[in-house]
Amino acid sequence: MQMVTAVQRMRKEVAGVLLLNTGVKKVVRRQLMELVGVWSFPTVTHHQDLRSAARIGLLGMLKHAVMNQLLADVVADHLKGMTWQVKT
Repeated sequence: MQMVTAVQRMRKEVAGVLLLNTGVKKVVRRQLMELVGVWSFPTVTHHQDLRSAARIGLLGMLKHAVMNQLLADVVADHLKGMTWQVKT
């Protein structure tokens, strides 16, 4: 019952938009994560917390029309030998 209540509260907070991440590892592969620079991080965490969060973030991008196109452009350019370099 606590989980049902928690999900209802989350739905309310995010205006009904929830991302089901079941099977995320089959959809968001290591190669894509490496390409966009979210496979390895300088910060060490337990249980791959950052990698898991990044994978779910990419899944959200794949399910969003505009963000999916952005990822498609990044991958297509990489396959043409024009890999994007993002630095912070």
